[in-house]
Amino acid sequence: MTSNNAKLLNNQSNPELVVFVVYPNFVLLDLSGPLQVFAHAKSQQSQPPAYETVIVSVEGGTVQSNTIVSIESTPMSEVLGQS
Repeated sequence: MTSNNAKLLNNQSNPELVVFVVYPNFVLLDLSGPLQVFAHAKSQQSQPPAYETVIVSVEGGTVQSNTIVSIESTPMSEVLGQS
C-alpha cells in the first residue's frame, strides 16, 4: 500500500526542501537522526532523493553542538529568500 504523500512525491520532479535550524549548543542527535532519514528518503528505490536538506542558523557559519562536533550552516535569510 502506498501512502498519499508517497504518491504525491512520485509525481514531483523536484525534491521537497527540509530545513533544519541549529543554534549554539544544539543537541547533535536532534539534528543527525532526522537528517539521516530525510537525506536517504526516496519516493522509489531507483529515483533520486525525495527531499533536499539544508542546515541553517540565523547568521550562518560554524555552530557548536552540545558535543565536540561543530556544524557548518547556511544563513537563514539565504534559504528563506530574505535580504
